[in-house]
Amino acid sequence: MADRFFPNDMPGYVEEEAAPAPAAELSSSSSLHTLLSLPYPALAARFLHAALQLKQKATDCMPPLPRLHAATLEKQRRAAGDFTLYTGALGTALLLFRAYSVTGHRADLATCAEIVAACDAASALAGEEFVTFICGRAGHAGDEATVARYLNSFKQLLYGKAGYLWTCSFLNKHLGENTIQPTTTLVDNSPNLNFTGHGWIMHVLLDMDLTENDKEHVKGTLRYMIQNRFPSGNYPCTEGDNYDCLVHWCHGAPGVSLTLAKASQMFPEEQFLEAAADAAEVVWNQGLLKRVGICHGISGNGYTFLSLYRLTKKKEYLYRAKALACIMHGGDEPYSLFEGQAGMAYLFLDMINPLESGFPAYEL
Repeated sequence: MADRFFPNDMPGYVEEEAAPAPAAELSSSSSLHTLLSLPYPALAARFLHAALQLKQKATDCMPPLPRLHAATLEKQRRAAGDFTLYTGALGTALLLFRAYSVTGHRADLATCAEIVAACDAASALAGEEFVTFICGRAGHAGDEATVARYLNSFKQLLYGKAGYLWTCSFLNKHLGENTIQPTTTLVDNSPNLNFTGHGWIMHVLLDMDLTENDKEHVKGTLRYMIQNRFPSGNYPCTEGDNYDCLVHWCHGAPGVSLTLAKASQMFPEEQFLEAAADAAEVVWNQGLLKRVGICHGISGNGYTFLSLYRLTKKKEYLYRAKALACIMHGGDEPYSLFEGQAGMAYLFLDMINPLESGFPAYEL
């Protein structure tokens, strides 16, 4: 398992200095200790600078937008390639939207709108299969509507009904409550609401207006998950899975910790917050992954600690998020949101004001 992550020999905590180090000491190769000891505003400024550079790189890697509007399906496919939020052009649009929300630069919002419109046109011609936010057309529609205002396995967030419900919540957050009335028929007599990769059904349901009976069903599922975690504290990908090695948002402790932290806000029992903290310990010890992306990389794991920091205001969680943000390595799809450096940029933007952070396309 150790070949999947770097041993975490980072210091348990580094106090911030009262004043920033001299500019000469803050080169791009500054030591981790130097970065972690910076006053937070100084470190946030560095995160912003790095995020905007990565944002520009991700945008520059996009094909020219006119090509995205080519006349035939095959030309659309060649031009857009992957037009999903997960690994394609739509992820760049969401990064631009986040950059706009941090900086107020309307040029980013305008480019975001162009990309979303192009991706929607391309996906319509391609006959997009999934009605969901991360890997389907609901993501295009949700992003497009939001941007316009400013200017069984089928139940997964990545591919299915949970992703559609999350899109409804995303629109209601940005366009106003009750813009769309989502249905919560996902909660039924099926036991298959757990051990789902790529986002986890439970997290989406916690954003819904649930009946008391539905809440008990969700609570019972969460308790079942906690009771069936590995002795290490990590979580299996599927029921009966004995392969304890994945510590990613999409599979394992990081995604579960986010959901348990959210559950602790709905349910007063201490067990959910305690379990979220236990899962975060697994992330700290085994989550220094060899990729940088949101889905199965260091950036995604950083949100484990941002979520707990927003909830508890404990500075140790902010420190751990800082530590992961300060040490990054390589990516699958070099500039995509969920598997590449755009995810790193998104985390950097969220580090500027951690109390307003949120895992992209997952936490509202």
